[in-house]
Formats: sequence, structure tokens, C-alpha cells
Amino acid sequence: MARLLPALPLVLPLVLDGCAGPGVAPAPPVPVAASAALAEARALARFADPRARGLALRARELAPDWIAPRRFLDDALRVELLAPQALAAHRATLVERPDDGAALYLAGRLEGTRGEARIARAARLDPSSAWAQHGLAWNAFRRAALGTAKRRGRRALALARDPGEGAFMAWALARYLAADGREGEAASLLLERVADPGLAPGDRDWLTGELALLELNARDDALQRRGGLRAAKLIGEADLPPRELERLYTLTRGRPGPGATAVYLALAAREGEGRARLRARRLAERGAAALALELLSEEEEMEGDGSPGGGQGREMGSSVHGGSAGQRRPLLFAAGSVGEAVEEWRRSLPDFALDGDGLPRDPRLARLVRAARACPLDGNPRGPNDPNDPNDPNHLDYPNDPGAVARARELAEALLAAGWFEEARALSGRVPAGDLELALDLEARATAGATALAGVRRLLAEVDSGRAHLEPRLDGGDGLGVPGERGPPRVRRLDDLLAALAPILARSNARLGGEGETDPDALTRALVDSPRQGFGFVGQVVHPGPVLSPEDQRAGLGEAGTPVGGLAAELLRLARFGVFGSAIGYAPDGVLLRPVLLEPRSGVHLGVAWRGTVVWGEGADPPPRSARRGAAIAGAAVHEGYWVDLDVVRGERRRWVRLAQRFWEDGGDGRVERALSAPPLTLESGEGRAGTDLLLGEADRLRLAVMGDRARGSDASLVPPTLDELARVTGQHEEGHLCDRARFLPVGRHLGRVFLFLAAAGFSPGTVTRRLEERAQLTALCVADDPRLPLVDLVQAAQDGGAGPTPHGAAYAKLLEDFLAQLDRDLEARPDAWPELDVEAHLGQQLHRLGPERVREVALALARRRGLMGREAGS
Repeated sequence: MARLLPALPLVLPLVLDGCAGPGVAPAPPVPVAASAALAEARALARFADPRARGLALRARELAPDWIAPRRFLDDALRVELLAPQALAAHRATLVERPDDGAALYLAGRLEGTRGEARIARAARLDPSSAWAQHGLAWNAFRRAALGTAKRRGRRALALARDPGEGAFMAWALARYLAADGREGEAASLLLERVADPGLAPGDRDWLTGELALLELNARDDALQRRGGLRAAKLIGEADLPPRELERLYTLTRGRPGPGATAVYLALAAREGEGRARLRARRLAERGAAALALELLSEEEEMEGDGSPGGGQGREMGSSVHGGSAGQRRPLLFAAGSVGEAVEEWRRSLPDFALDGDGLPRDPRLARLVRAARACPLDGNPRGPNDPNDPNDPNHLDYPNDPGAVARARELAEALLAAGWFEEARALSGRVPAGDLELALDLEARATAGATALAGVRRLLAEVDSGRAHLEPRLDGGDGLGVPGERGPPRVRRLDDLLAALAPILARSNARLGGEGETDPDALTRALVDSPRQGFGFVGQVVHPGPVLSPEDQRAGLGEAGTPVGGLAAELLRLARFGVFGSAIGYAPDGVLLRPVLLEPRSGVHLGVAWRGTVVWGEGADPPPRSARRGAAIAGAAVHEGYWVDLDVVRGERRRWVRLAQRFWEDGGDGRVERALSAPPLTLESGEGRAGTDLLLGEADRLRLAVMGDRARGSDASLVPPTLDELARVTGQHEEGHLCDRARFLPVGRHLGRVFLFLAAAGFSPGTVTRRLEERAQLTALCVADDPRLPLVDLVQAAQDGGAGPTPHGAAYAKLLEDFLAQLDRDLEARPDAWPELDVEAHLGQQLHRLGPERVREVALALARRRGLMGREAGS
């Protein structure tokens, strides 16, 4: 017995996880015809070609025991939002044949983490199953168990039954190796597979693209250079879907070597969807604005306006395709089409940002619109009203016309006052040589503003990496050259960050003009002395302005209604709204927004009054740290009010629009109806109705239900929510935070309530933050005009596993659990009150059956249960 003990550490893992030994022989290769049919199906699926399904069915007929085509067909059902039906079919098979290894694997992968036991059983029953080994490897990878993932991944690769299957297994194994820091080994593995002569052309193109992406993301410069050249070669020789093109192009930017230039030249080598858009982006960077616009317009004409059935909203098409307002506006300015650029931007604004005449409510932006409409430089070179055409009846003799000169100068001042620095720089090149003074002054002042913003962006990036220092002083007062000193101090605290901003803003003030302070030392003192809003030991925020509130007056910051000085005043000169602050345990941080509208707002939610300054911004540059690390931050309530980034909200709306387009093309009402009317998954023994681990695409089904309801009674097919609606829902979440601020602050007046809240959260900062996000989103669920809009966010977060760099994902996933539990309790108590629900099926797959008021009914019940109603707050 003693001789066996040393072997136990090797044997036990094999027994406990049911894996096959390394000597297991792979299953026989699949028939050549089946392999070819599935390879062609994969190639077509990359371009969303509906013929792919028929080929996959053919492969399944030719090789009935092969898992790969069945898995492909499951994924096709997922795209159609019919994954519950796929899982139901596999579960039905297992009722008849409990030891069917293929059905065990296929059911287990759709069940996510709860299905791992099925996949492990499949591996025990069929040790030669490559897909069972892959499933176990992938689940281990998701748990960050990289050793297990690599071991299982190698077995899956060895057991692959055809070249395409082997390519997929190699791709997965390369992911595990790269995550383990073995990027060179991962690249060599994929390179070997790309060279497999039996690999189908479509599979080779896909795998070559994945190899290039792996190399471009590597830490080694040599691998990055190789990836750039590989990407260029692939783009020049193969037809690629737009998404793959975009990823390859984007990653070559800023990488070492000639990859970016080679990729640009390769884009011109072939025609195809998305290529013109990427070429236009590079042309814009090189200053060829007119040609870039021509390319964008050509692609828009080929793609259409993106409206499935029409009536989708004024910014529907331009926000989906390459000609988005953010990309087109500087190009239009550079091409001299000022009026077109400004009107296109104005039409993209939410209604609440416009007055009764359709002008922006913000005075500086209204001035800009009026100046652009009157500008003699206006006119699209590709259309009518060309100021350079003396035969045009609207031609203005510029610059000899004194009125035209005055209007051009007014436009320049309006651009600078609005903080449109890139547009002003683009316009400076269009001012005729007869007014060289205006052109040079405009270019210099716009460059000063743009440089200041770039300096703030660079400073915050250095703070993130721990390399930020105060600028060295020319008089040596910072310790440079002084024995015992190593140079300027590092930026560690909020005071340091404010001091580091001073020279950046002082240089900008010196050229922008106006009354801004130009002495760095004086500006340092002003910034460090900026009024601040404190949150006890948790942190503090520099008052962002624009004026002091009654709460500020009570806190001794100054008289209510007076302009805020210090940092807020300096940023206002750049037409930016900034929130800078620090929290315990974190380096100081900041965010700058280009405001579209600042307004004082107030209201009552769930019996609790709130008020504050609301900033509707259009793009955060730089965004907050969590967004710089990959999160999509649509808004935040970190000062006495809140801000919302409309650009992020537009991105969310594009998700709705793309879904509408996808489901209306080649399917229309029938395709939508199939997704919404398909039965949910019936409960198995031991399963609860209220789980969130088998949502299986419910977020998109809920989106379809919302858009379908809005289309009723109109000529449209599916109508996405407007930008106004989504922005207001985002704002209502932030207003939920302001309600909690009224409940808990100042701490001295609400000490008991604060203590109870902290105690319930275990005095854990992470739990406290998560619960605050839950409460804010629950408030939005209760008060939104259509509570299904914030509900979509909960379902999406739960489908994504609650992951993300911010607490929102975990908070929303937890809130969905509580929402479903509340619905389950009510269904148990009043089954007849919910005729739209199947009591024997998963509730998480039936949320799209609930109308807005049914969602609100559940949310209000949950809010009462959590004590969010006004009586708890004493309101």
C-alpha cells in the first residue's frame, strides 16, 4: 500500500474529474463530405448567410454521431433567440437515453456553469469526445484554472475529428496559453494549424485572423510587428466580415512596425462591406477630408439608412453606419460644409436639449448654430450653395464682403466658446488666404484648447500607471539637482493632481485669451483652494459648478447661486464640465465632459425628494478610470447632482437598432414572432422557477418585445427606444442615487440609518457599493415610463455573468435574482393573477411576456420589501 501513495496525487485528479488518460484513441475521422459541408457552413455563417443552416443539416445527416454540426445548429438557434428550444430538445433526448454523451455535452454547454456535471459525465462515458474535453477546459478557463484548462485543451485538440474541429480546439488552447503568459507558444500552435493543408479556405482565413489578433495583443514587440504584417496580408487577400476587419484595423493602430500602413494599403486591394469606412478613417487622419467624406457617403448609399421598416427616429441611420456624427463632423468642417455638420449634430440631440425653436438650450451651443447658419464658408462642395461658385445665386464675395468677414469671425469665436477645438482647427484650413490673420489666430487658439485637453488626458493616464509627477520647475525649486532630492513629487493625492493640472491649464489660458490665469504658481493656489464637497472619511470631490447650491451655502462654501471658482471656472473656459476627486484606497481621478446642457432638476421618487445639477454631456474625454479600463460608463452621481454621457447612451441604442435590423432582414414579422412565442424551458426536477442561470438570450427577446409593442399601429416593423428615452432612464438611475443621498447625508443627521445600512452590508465597501447600485436601478424600475428598459440592463448583466470592471454588473445580476424571487412569491400567492406566465417553466425566460405595468408592479413590491419607500426616509 505504501508504494501506491506517491502515485495518488497523479491518479486522484483523473478519477475525480472523470478525464480520459492520454492514451485514449480519437474517434474515427468524419466523412470528407460531412467535413466539407460543415466547413462551408462556417464560412457562410461568418457573413450571416442563411444558407449556412442547410449545409449544417447536411453535415449532420452525413455524420449522425458527430457533435460539431449539432453544436453549430444549436448556435444558429441561439442567434434566433431560440436557445431554450435547443436545450429542451437535448433534455428530452436524455430522458430517453440518459447515457447519450453527445446530448449530455450539448445540454451541458447551454446550461452554463450548472451544466458542468453533464459535460463531465459525457467525458466519462466517451473518453474520445473532443467536445466534452473542450467543454471542461473552457469551464476551467472561465474559473481561471489555467492548468486544468491547458491539460484538457490539449486532449481536446488531440481528439479532434477533422481539420476544422482541430482549428477550433487549437484556437481555444491558444487562449489558455496566452492567458498564462505563453504567447509565443500560443502563436506557434496557431501558425502550425494555419499551415494544415486539409484546412478549408474559410477556416484558414478565420484562424489566420485570430493568430494576427493574438500577436497584435502580445506584449512582445516582435510578435506585434508580425501580427501587423499578417493582418495586412490577410486583409489584402481575403474577404472578411466587417467585424473582423474592424478588429484587425483597430489593433494595428499604434503598434510597432509598418502594420498600420500595410493594412491601409491592403484595404484598397479589394472591395467589400466595411472597407470604405476604415479607409475613410485613415484618410481623415491624413487630412484628406473631402475624399474621406466621399467614401463614407458611398458606403452609406450601399448600406441604406439602416431603418427596418422606416419610422425609426431621426438619427437611426447615421448612428449605425460609418458616417456617425462623431466621425463626420470634423471632416465636414475641413471640407467647408459647416452648416451641414452643425445641422447634422443638432438633429442628433435629444429633444429635451432643444428649445421650442429647435435650437440648443445651452446658450453657447445656440450661438454656434446661429453662427454656422449665417457663415459664408457654409456649403457642401458636393452639393448646392457652393460659396466658391460665382454662378451660385447664394454666392458671397468673401472676404471682400465686410458682412461675410464679420460672420466668419463670429463662427470662429462661437466654435472656441463651445469648446469645438478640433472642428475649429479643421475650419482654420478653409479660411481663404485673404484673411490669413483669422486663420492663424483660429488655428493657434484651437490648438491651445485641444492641447490642454490632451494634457489632462495624458496626466490621468500617468496617474493610472503610477508614473505621474508634478512638472519640474525651471527655478529648481522642486528638488532637481538638489542633494537628497530625486526630482518633482509624484501625484498621489487630490491636491497633487490639482497642482499638476495648473501648468497645463495656464499654458492654454495664455493663448486662448480671456481672463484665465496664466501664471502656473497662482493657478496652482487657485486650483488647490477650489471648493470641495466631502463625504466623510470616504472621499471628496472638487466642486464641479457651475454655481453653489443651498446645501453648499449651509456647508459654508459660499452664497447659493454664485459661480464656483477654482477648477470649475477654469474648465468652464474650455467649455468642459469636470468631476475630480479621490476616494479612500484609490488614486485621485477625474472625468471631463463636453456638456450639451446643464440644468438644475428636482423631483420625488418613491416618496423621497431629490435635487441637483444635471449635466447632459456628449462624450467623456478623458472618461473616468473605470471607463479607461474598458467599462461603458453612461453616467454617475458623484457630485451634488449627476452627469450622463449621451455618446454612451447612443452606443446602447445602436445595440437595439442592430437587433431590429437583424431580425427584420429576411424574416420580418415571422422571425420576430417565432422568437417571442416559443415556449420557455420546462422545469426539471429540483429546478426553481426564479433562477438566473438559464436566461438563454432573454435580454434580446425582451428588447424585441419592447420594439414590437412600439411598432403597433404604425407603418414601422420594430421601433427602438429613442435617445431621449434611454437617456432619461439613465438619469433616473442616477436620481435613485440622489434619493439615497437624501436618505443618508449628512451622516450626522442620519447616523442610525447609515449604521443599519452599513451593518446589513457587513461593513464591506464592495458590498455597500453594490447595494447602492441595486437601489438606484430598482428606483429606475419603479419610476421609468417603460420599466422594461432598465429591466433589459438587469437581464443583460445576468447573462454576462455579472462580470465587469465596475460593481454594476454584479449589482444588476443580484437585483434580477431578487426581482425574479419577488415575482415567484407573487405567482405562488396569486397564480391566477399572472395568466401570461407558465408556472411550470423558468420565469427568467418569460420576462418578455410582461407588460410595462406588470414589471412596475413587481418592482414596487420589491422596493417596499427593501424599505425604499418614502416613509423609511421620513419624507
